[in-house]
This record gives sequence, C-alpha cells and structure tokens, in this order.
Amino acid sequence: MLGSEYFAAHPPVPVSQMVAGINMDNLYSVGKTRDMTVIGAGKSELEDDLVRATAKQGRVPKPEPAPEKGFYYRSDHFNLAKVGVPMLYTKSGIDSSEHGADHGKHWLADYTAKRYHQASDEYSPDWDVSGTLQDLEVYYDIGLGIVNSSRWPNWRPESEFRAIRDQSRK
Repeated sequence: MLGSEYFAAHPPVPVSQMVAGINMDNLYSVGKTRDMTVIGAGKSELEDDLVRATAKQGRVPKPEPAPEKGFYYRSDHFNLAKVGVPMLYTKSGIDSSEHGADHGKHWLADYTAKRYHQASDEYSPDWDVSGTLQDLEVYYDIGLGIVNSSRWPNWRPESEFRAIRDQSRK
C-alpha cells in the first residue's frame, strides 16, 4: 500500500477535486457470474452505480462473506478513502453462470490456497476471462456514468469517511 499512500499524500490534483475511485484489484478467471462481491458494503453511494451497472448484465452485487476480516481496510483504495475520496471496492463474483456457486467457491478456494500471492500466481491458458470482461464492462459503465454527469458521489451518512469528504468539498 506504499504507492497509494504516497499518491494520497501527494495527489496530482487536490483531493477535493477527485470525484471517486474504483478498486479493480480482483479480477477472477472463473468465467461469467451472476453476482459481483462488494467489499465494505454500505459505505458509499457508488454502490448505487454498481447496482445499476450490474443489472444491465442480469447480475446482482452481494456483500462480502466475511466483513470481519477487514478487507476494506487492507487494500490500496483505503489510503484514498482516508482522505475522503469515495471508493468502491469489488471483487469478481463466484456464482458461475455456467456451473453454479459451488463451482465458483471451489475455484476461489483452490486459487487462494495454491496461487494467490505465490510464485505460481501466473497466467494460465485455461483461464476463462469472460467474467473478467463482464467486470470491466461494469467498471467502465460506472466511470462513464459519473463523468457524463454533474453528480459527485459521496459516502453514506453513517460512513466513517463522510465527514472528511464533506470538509474537503467545502
């Protein structure tokens, strides 16, 4: 997180002028899914954009299965959240459109145990990146919707980051 920490401390534009951010940290190769996982669900208005964008694909956002692990606070976007920039952090879904949720859960468990943050975490020609492309379309749709509007997404009122954003926008 050193790079994002530096970026947040030395932004190329004032933080008050940053509309929002999307963490695209986890793009799985499990194929197309019926869902998309929201890490830190309920934090920002960007989730409304996510609901709209995933619905176009017949998908639904689902909250992370283990929020007690604090993943929202352990990834690169967190340094921008701390200075008030509304951030959306999602992961690819695991409810495989073709093989079902159990297949996706098994794929993720296998990937986490055998490849994640290991030397074996390399591209494989047997990957099904159709779900990755699905996710990228969602991110593009959200970003395009924001830049083509005058709306400034904010944190939800109960978010610990809301006061920081409100102060920076004054």
